[in-house]
Amino acid sequence: MDQPPRRRTRCPRCGKEFVCGPEKGEKLCWCAALPAPDPPTEEDCLCRDCLVELKNS
Repeated sequence: MDQPPRRRTRCPRCGKEFVCGPEKGEKLCWCAALPAPDPPTEEDCLCRDCLVELKNS
């Protein structure tokens, strides 16, 4: 199964470094399992903590 590449990136909100992309054996990035922010952000990938914080705010 072909997977999209994983990449190291930095969260534009908090500056935390994290890996963006699917875990081994998965087709989608881990963030696909989290609810999308409402309203959507125009920022690049956010870390898990910032995505959860946006959803809870």
